[in-house]
Amino acid sequence: MQENKDLISEIKIRKENSEEIIRRIDKWVSLKWGILNFSSLLDDSLNLSRYHTYGALCRQVATARIEEVGFSMTCKSLGLKPLDLTYNEDAFSTNNRDKVYLIKLPFITGHSKNGDPIVRYKKIVDFPQAGKMLNKISIDGNGTNLPKYHHNLRIKTFGQDIPLEIDVGPTFKKYLSFAINQPEYLYEDVDGFRVKKVVADGYVLSRSNPPADWYYPLYLLGFMTGQIILFETYENPKGDVCNIKTHFCRAMDMIKKEIGLYPLVVEIPPLQLSMMYINEALFGKTNWQEKLSHLFLNEGGKIIDIFQNFADQVISLRKDA
Repeated sequence: MQENKDLISEIKIRKENSEEIIRRIDKWVSLKWGILNFSSLLDDSLNLSRYHTYGALCRQVATARIEEVGFSMTCKSLGLKPLDLTYNEDAFSTNNRDKVYLIKLPFITGHSKNGDPIVRYKKIVDFPQAGKMLNKISIDGNGTNLPKYHHNLRIKTFGQDIPLEIDVGPTFKKYLSFAINQPEYLYEDVDGFRVKKVVADGYVLSRSNPPADWYYPLYLLGFMTGQIILFETYENPKGDVCNIKTHFCRAMDMIKKEIGLYPLVVEIPPLQLSMMYINEALFGKTNWQEKLSHLFLNEGGKIIDIFQNFADQVISLRKDA
């Protein structure tokens, strides 16, 4: 979904046909995974208001990066409520640049005379061993883990207008517990690390998460009825996203074949380093969104361009502005 006007039209069509879409989804999920009443299970897990239409950005940890600020602004310009879907139980890896820069934070501390951002890096904790679960990474030894640290950055950035944040890990666990057709292997939490276990090894279901190739179609089925629209990019050549992009493409085609529709997905700019910057000029300010309000003009055009425009404006904001 590329154009603003096309998205608005498709949302309307999906909502008008949501009952039939849900019927098809529940029938297919029951046959393939053995999960009954899937759509009700998803609704109960997310507990979203039926009076809003949501735009969703899905990252392991919700933070205050340029990408997430630009996402929030873009949603508002489209009349959507921003929603951060997280997966805090995912595992750390130095091969994933996205996760690396959750610990080695690139802060914009000022701007040069030419207007270029001055970036200073702050490493908030030593890199953990590969496989360490993100929510088990302690920052200060006093109860502040990695997700909580970034949540505090979001409060400093968004103030009372902080976007809604939901961890989908418990939802995936529910799918697993209700499914008759289980995956061939799971990832169990063993002393704070994600450990791959096959059925023969034995595992504790309540501490386990399914693999991506098992849950990814179920994840994308959440963006079918017009209530939630996924904002996503898989163009991150320096990140560890090749397998996820493969899961995405396969799941999209599978859903189209079985349900007759693709999930509602909006393309956003690639996750370059500049999208991972955190601009200190936004901290503790209440008027930075007002300074960019002139960009809220909803005049159509490609959503990816609207998003990039907001991101560029956020990068350029100065502390003394």
